[in-house]
Amino acid sequence: MAEAPRIVAESLVEVAEPLAATLDPGPAGGPAEVIAALAGSLIPPEQDALPPPWLRPEQVASFRRTLWALEHHGGALLADPLGSGKTYVALAIAQGVRGPAPVAVVAPAALRAQWTGTARRLGVAIEFVSHQALSRGRVPATRCRTAIIDESHHFRSPEIARYGHLARWLVGRRALLLTATPVVNRLEDLGHQLLLTVTDDTLAGQGCVSLTAALRAGTAPAGLGQLVLIRDRGQAGPPTRERRVVVELTEPERDLLHQLDRLVLSTDFGVARLIRGVLWRAMGSSPAALGGALRRYVRLLDHAQQARATGRAPSRADIRVFTGPDPEQLAWWELLPTSLAHPELALEDRPLLEQLVSRAAALPAPDLKTTRLRELLAQGATTVVFTGSRDTLAWLRVHLADHRPAWVTGAAAGIGPCPMRRELVLGAFAPGPAGPAPRLLLATDVAAEGLDLQRAGRIVHYDLPWTSVRLDQRVGRVARLGSVAAEVEIVRLEPAPELEQRLNQVEVLAAKRALGRRAGLEQSHPWLFRWRTRLGELPGRGSPGFTVVAGEPEGWLFGLVLDRGPGSTAGPAALLWLGADGAVVEDPAVLLPRLMRLAQSGGRPATSQERQQGQRQLAPLVRRRLREARSELWSPVAPRQERRRLVSRLARLSRDAAHRRDRASLGEIERLLERLAGGLTAGEGLLIGDCLALPDLRLLAALHRLAGRPGRLGTPTPRLTGIVWVTNFPT
Repeated sequence: MAEAPRIVAESLVEVAEPLAATLDPGPAGGPAEVIAALAGSLIPPEQDALPPPWLRPEQVASFRRTLWALEHHGGALLADPLGSGKTYVALAIAQGVRGPAPVAVVAPAALRAQWTGTARRLGVAIEFVSHQALSRGRVPATRCRTAIIDESHHFRSPEIARYGHLARWLVGRRALLLTATPVVNRLEDLGHQLLLTVTDDTLAGQGCVSLTAALRAGTAPAGLGQLVLIRDRGQAGPPTRERRVVVELTEPERDLLHQLDRLVLSTDFGVARLIRGVLWRAMGSSPAALGGALRRYVRLLDHAQQARATGRAPSRADIRVFTGPDPEQLAWWELLPTSLAHPELALEDRPLLEQLVSRAAALPAPDLKTTRLRELLAQGATTVVFTGSRDTLAWLRVHLADHRPAWVTGAAAGIGPCPMRRELVLGAFAPGPAGPAPRLLLATDVAAEGLDLQRAGRIVHYDLPWTSVRLDQRVGRVARLGSVAAEVEIVRLEPAPELEQRLNQVEVLAAKRALGRRAGLEQSHPWLFRWRTRLGELPGRGSPGFTVVAGEPEGWLFGLVLDRGPGSTAGPAALLWLGADGAVVEDPAVLLPRLMRLAQSGGRPATSQERQQGQRQLAPLVRRRLREARSELWSPVAPRQERRRLVSRLARLSRDAAHRRDRASLGEIERLLERLAGGLTAGEGLLIGDCLALPDLRLLAALHRLAGRPGRLGTPTPRLTGIVWVTNFPT
């Protein structure tokens, strides 16, 4: 018996690759079988749930995948195309997760009737709270566990009041975010929305250790497809056809533009650029918009002169009044430094401004732009015209009075000269029984979100917005399920070359559209879940294994899953490429065509030597992914000072509880420390800051919601779902 340890030790042999057992995807197989299995492992997981009968067949996948994301990540963003019925999918989820309390729906006030009416018709209990009420600090009263946040792109900035109120209220809750336009100005917009409901390290197992850091760097990790769900447009609405019309300036307008350039405006470059941009854009909209902007600026200068006489200066708030109430004009505030408290305005501009006001009033009426619109209206088709200016809308009401247009702004609505309730005006363009109705709707962008205007067959962007999001929202009001028109025409009235050279609106719109393509959110670009679903349609019976395929470039294509131990459900595999040159690629736009091409190539099963070679080549990459995922279990991503201070206090409270033998407090503190070791949601980060000022007796009670979210399950274990060795050697 004493010799047994020595005999066992002598019989041990060195393992060539410790990960060999876990890096074995299965036996050698033919290309068709292995690639089909690999493709199948990429298909997004779905919750096994019975959808309500009122969901359309094409909506069922969104319903089940969103349920899975809510269960396993604590949140999801549903970005199905505009007009594809996201409201119905969300209410189906609300019905599926309902408890004793109604589900909270947070949406713009204008959508209250739509949400409450649809929910009542479907028998789903909800509590509606508007974005505007949330800005004033009113959070939902319901004790629901899941919330729905509609038009979530309004929560893309953590600096605004409503973001903080919502983020704090969502701690300990799950949330479904709804928006067809999650990226507005930068990829970080998407991250701020997701962090309302998921932790920063929720995709650590997919190789993204920090969602915030990845999006801030301008990259959209492939694993993002587990959180952002989008499907093909399919039958979401009629096809669209776009044309562009450039409206040239007349000689009087061109001369007036040169006079605008002579204005000094401010000694501060940012302020001058902001004000000049507002004036340029107003000129491109209509003579009425330019006159209104000039008169507002004269009033601002008068205020600045009075303030200077008392030793004060106009504030940012004063300048904001000048920019006007229309939401689109607020985009200019990105140009103005937030640190600027007292901008210096050029009072010497006032005499020239008075001349410009008179010259704007003397411009021909109707102008050339209105004439172009009238030519479009003569071609028929019920038309919705979007403008960014109330002054322009009033101008069009006058010069298109013979069309008896319907009109709606944020403050009023009507048909022709008669004011009417907003819902009655918009109802004339909504689905329903046919009848006498106006053929023209003039609208500011208040009508561009969440409304159904399916009776129209043409959209006119009379003024271009500053974001592609706004363009999409406008189009989505008409080109949606239930549209009457077989095809929707989209007309863009673009500024004259002289104005475009100054404003760069078309260029800015193209750049912001490119952000959506980089994130895979454009219908023309293969988004992760879209192409994964298509891969599942590859013919052949899948069998995980190792295969060799002839082709170039040389390298290994494989699927990797990091299992989280018993009781956890793995997500879809990550599709990775390791080139013969050591380059690692995970971009779906690169790997999808490659995998589809390989599915059509010839090949053979791998030999045992080739299998061992592949395992040796892949081991370092898999080991690195494991190391990143494991480190996230215990090391916070970009730790903040508040978190360190809280951990220190909890450690002291833990010692005190141990001394008292208080097992309940010890367990609570242990769960809190586990949560603080990984990533946090935005609300959890704010909660930490709020709680630091509390005395010890109230600290644990205040942090109770933070402990409610479970930590990550188990230590990650790698599993390969298939390996394809691509080589130009004879096979």
